[in-house]
Amino acid sequence: MRPAHLLLLTSAVLTTACSVGPEFTRPEIAAPARWETIQTKDVASRSTAQDIDRQWWKSFNDATLNDLAQRALGANFDVRLAAIRVAQSRAQRKGVAGDRWPSVNASASYQRERLSEFGTGTRLIDAIGAPGNRDAIIDALSQGHDVYQAGFDASWELDLWGRVRHAIESADASATASVEELHAAQLSLLAEVTRGYLELRGIQEQARIADSDIQAGEELLQLTEDRAAGGLVTQLDVA
Repeated sequence: MRPAHLLLLTSAVLTTACSVGPEFTRPEIAAPARWETIQTKDVASRSTAQDIDRQWWKSFNDATLNDLAQRALGANFDVRLAAIRVAQSRAQRKGVAGDRWPSVNASASYQRERLSEFGTGTRLIDAIGAPGNRDAIIDALSQGHDVYQAGFDASWELDLWGRVRHAIESADASATASVEELHAAQLSLLAEVTRGYLELRGIQEQARIADSDIQAGEELLQLTEDRAAGGLVTQLDVA
């Protein structure tokens, strides 16, 4: 085998051996294909993630519930915090992905300078000894002047060992997890809002039925009193 071929083979083996971390394999989650729910008159018996994203609470056709849900999503601090974490994870992902490309830095500056008549330059002129044109030289050196500076540099890290690639995979997983956490926070909030609202409506219906029973009882009392006044029944019936 030629030395050049041997060198290429050795480099390939070392590159493979020095790869950072194992290849990520997404774990398989044994989840049911669908969830069974109780059959009701106004709500579908099965719900999926798509139904949740399509604002499932609107299936109750209640304008008040819809308004409460929107207000809760906009004002709940847990949902806001989860949304901030999504934005943070996406920004971090962009920063990590930027390591794949060359990094370029440039700088520029401008300043106005003037040398002092009593500084080091004056003592240097005196040391040289130029009595005839000393003042003219010092006056020329002490004139203000412009100073421009500019700089440029670039760097690029070749991802030979897979460090950047694995970092991007980790950032993608973190961003996906933060999105799911936001979705879970929204779902939990909307479920609590809907449950509380339905309980309120149930209590209001019970109160309406109780008021109806009271009204029916008052009408029966009045009828019994009238019959007692006519001698049809006794006061025991009234009591």
